[in-house]
Amino acid sequence: MERTPGEWKLTGPSCPNRVSDGIDYAIYVCDDKGHKHIIAETYSRTAEKTFHPARANAEFIVRACNAHDDLLEACEAVVSAYEDGEPSKDNLRTNLPKIRAAISKAKKGT
Repeated sequence: MERTPGEWKLTGPSCPNRVSDGIDYAIYVCDDKGHKHIIAETYSRTAEKTFHPARANAEFIVRACNAHDDLLEACEAVVSAYEDGEPSKDNLRTNLPKIRAAISKAKKGT
């Protein structure tokens, strides 16, 4: 099964909780016409006395999903080089920009 394609984005606060205990956030993708399709939501209140950092959780989900393919590609390139018997500094230098970009995207979302 494939994940929802496209760049995942955060919108919010989407709807303040009616009992003033926090704010919920939606995660969405846009189709080719620019329409938003919500694919996930994070909630600040999940039990009577349990509150979670909904925005931080939503931001983490968005960063993780958007960086997934780049991180996987960078890791596979390094593993492939080692399996092919080419674990040289040159091979690492070749893949290092890709690895750094993937790490940056996972950390900052860019």
